[in-house]
Amino acid sequence: MKSERDDPALAARLDAVLPLLRADLQIDETTEWRVVKVWSKRKKMLFEVEELNQQQHRTLVGRMVRADRNRACFQALEALWAGGLRPPSTFTVPQPIGHLSNWEVILQEKAPGDLLDHLLARDAGTAGRSAVMAGEWLNALHSLPLEMSAHVSMLPRLDLWVAAVRELSPQHARTLERIHSRISMQLADTPDRMLVPSHGDFHATNIFISETGRATGIDFDNFGGRERAADLGYFLGQTAARGFRKTGSFSSTADSRAAFIQGYATAAHGGMPPHARIGSFIGGTFLRLLHDDLYLMKSGRTDLIVPWLEAAERAAFRIDLE
Repeated sequence: MKSERDDPALAARLDAVLPLLRADLQIDETTEWRVVKVWSKRKKMLFEVEELNQQQHRTLVGRMVRADRNRACFQALEALWAGGLRPPSTFTVPQPIGHLSNWEVILQEKAPGDLLDHLLARDAGTAGRSAVMAGEWLNALHSLPLEMSAHVSMLPRLDLWVAAVRELSPQHARTLERIHSRISMQLADTPDRMLVPSHGDFHATNIFISETGRATGIDFDNFGGRERAADLGYFLGQTAARGFRKTGSFSSTADSRAAFIQGYATAAHGGMPPHARIGSFIGGTFLRLLHDDLYLMKSGRTDLIVPWLEAAERAAFRIDLE
């Protein structure tokens, strides 16, 4: 087996697992698996295989990560595929193929197309159309008639994120507290918020869009029941932050974020959540990203603190979605 990244440890691990996976999935000897590449991403090992037999030729993606995360992701794919996010619909998830009995590995269809993150960096027309499709895909997910139980609220984690950033940057304590109080007040009022199927980590590297117009969301480890505003605010905050990292400006993604909102709102036919709640989730996303960047990954990017806190404050207080 040859891997794209010539890592003997990854190759050896995959060599040990593939026969077990074929046995659990009852793949017969007439079906060939050719390993295309193997790579690691944070704490995940991923691999791509071409499956060839007399009936079909398709490309599959497998991942090895903690069993509980694999189980959550695969069961979400099964529910969403069965619920309608599958061809001939243009809004899909990868077809779930199978898993090891111990959940060490899951296997799914390779999502067709290119990452939205790449498409947003192309010409304005491509970026705008792709952002609209991402908004339409998210509405399709939120509109599925699935009964959902509540996922963990953002508010307890918000306390943690603010405390960690304050420890690293005490000179911004008053700004952090002001934003924290505003978001907590806005999101604490949730007596009758309808829970919808929510991705939980929806950003521009978790959705593919193909030239044929198929949009495919991936990575459902955090799938659960949340209000619509949670995914919307998270995507907008993540997209703004990714653009800022690349260009030093939020304006670089302003048009794409506006197109995303337009796509969602048009598809939702008036089902758009209040902007104040979306803005609160945008603000919370910036606080989370500061926590992750500075506290967990120890990037040293203290230059992000002021612009990202200003963006969080604008979103939470002025309901600035762009």
